[in-house]
Amino acid sequence: MPAPRPAHRLATLLAAALSFAHVVPARAVLRERITTTSVTLPAALEPATSSFHLWTMHTLGPRLYPAPRADGRTLVGWTDASMNGHVSVIGSSLERTFDFPAEPVRGLVAHDDGTFAVLLWNRNGTTSYTDDFTRLSKRRADGTQVWTATVTAADVPNPAEFMIGDCRLAYANGVYGAYLSVHSTAGHEGDRYQRVSDTGALLSGGWTWGLSHSMSCVIAPHPEDGSLHTTGSSDCYGSKALLFDKNTTLFAADADCAGKVSVQLGQMAAGPGRSWLIAMDAIDRPGFPARGVAVVRIRPGGTPKLTWLTNTDGANERDPVIARIGTSIGSNRYLVGWRSLADGKARVAVIDTNATVVAGVEVLDGVTWGARDDSYRTRTDGSVVWVEAAAGARTLHLNRYSESPNVAVEPEAASAPTAPLVMLAPSPNPARGAVLLRLGLARPARIVVRILDASGRRVRGLADGPAAAGINALPWDGRDDAGHAVPPGVYFAAATSGSSRATTRVLVVR
Repeated sequence: MPAPRPAHRLATLLAAALSFAHVVPARAVLRERITTTSVTLPAALEPATSSFHLWTMHTLGPRLYPAPRADGRTLVGWTDASMNGHVSVIGSSLERTFDFPAEPVRGLVAHDDGTFAVLLWNRNGTTSYTDDFTRLSKRRADGTQVWTATVTAADVPNPAEFMIGDCRLAYANGVYGAYLSVHSTAGHEGDRYQRVSDTGALLSGGWTWGLSHSMSCVIAPHPEDGSLHTTGSSDCYGSKALLFDKNTTLFAADADCAGKVSVQLGQMAAGPGRSWLIAMDAIDRPGFPARGVAVVRIRPGGTPKLTWLTNTDGANERDPVIARIGTSIGSNRYLVGWRSLADGKARVAVIDTNATVVAGVEVLDGVTWGARDDSYRTRTDGSVVWVEAAAGARTLHLNRYSESPNVAVEPEAASAPTAPLVMLAPSPNPARGAVLLRLGLARPARIVVRILDASGRRVRGLADGPAAAGINALPWDGRDDAGHAVPPGVYFAAATSGSSRATTRVLVVR
């Protein structure tokens, strides 16, 4: 048989590479974009507690509150087994911890100048909660207090470590929003939304009593206008539903006014045009059909639009979370996840502003988050961070999902690219030292090839000049531009030729 002509050989290789790209699902990339920093806390975490959750009881806790700063560090609020509160500063390691004796942490905001505000449950009694209250404390970077403000007094925090509801804290335009579950003087559970100025003065604009029983709640700022918005799940008053800003029904639910409700809130992420994407999960009930995990899109005063991400009866889906990927509100990319009771593992996907899945869904091994969590946070560099830890443990994991700006995860069902440029599979991969990269060109062209780390930063330049048609071999010795061996991890070879781009992933092990 005669040897194939060069053009035919190239066409065959390009077709094989494109076919390979569809055989190996894009969802394999998502897990590899998650890095984890594990730190040892100075004390064991608070125990888990039982809470109402999707028509039944569910284990909840420990409650963890991450707050990323622009300098790359993340503050984490947590409570130890003796119910003392703490705020730890985590960079590449745990750098320092601020202590709040006998005051569990129930919310946290970090500011880029190093100051922070922490929501604390002041437990005056260990066996009775009737004289407890919640306070907001503004702190300098060294931990010293600037001011404190009481945000609940007549209505006190819920007993049993806030068994029924949640407590959250957010900040925008000089205003802190404390959204928390309370136990009223009338003996009923509900929620309170208290606004506090950045000088510690109590402000109007919230409410003393909202949802009953306030089964879950979150609050978040919208970057386009600096407004604060709330979402909560109610089993009775004002409606049996998932509610936006207390009054707009996002999803009507089956509920019994006694702690059982068929919908649970996950998290909310800001979208363009003052819109919100709100992650929720619901179980299928007579008269209240549901299909597991969904994202609701809403604008203030608008009509909600719901998109289901799963197609189940909701019996096993729990704890949905969501955060924007990217530095711009118009990035059109969101990381969304949920947990499955069936196998105990988390799922992640990338969706757009229409809640259309563009990458995943992928089952995660070794990475998860807490029950009824509000953990996903977008950093100023566009990556997403979250925390996880087990009740009673001293090890805390800070996870980070990061996309290179030049290597976006593409839809699994995307059509084959027409650009005459492709990166073929590197060899070997994983690589312990040198690796051979191969770039296919349908015709002679100028190319630029760089090695990028998982955050999109340049590691090494491999080519910048003309290249021949056909397969071009590009060896990489596993070193950066300074000649240093790169640490183990995921790297990307990114090639450009005119308007055409192609990438391939290299896993470096040592």
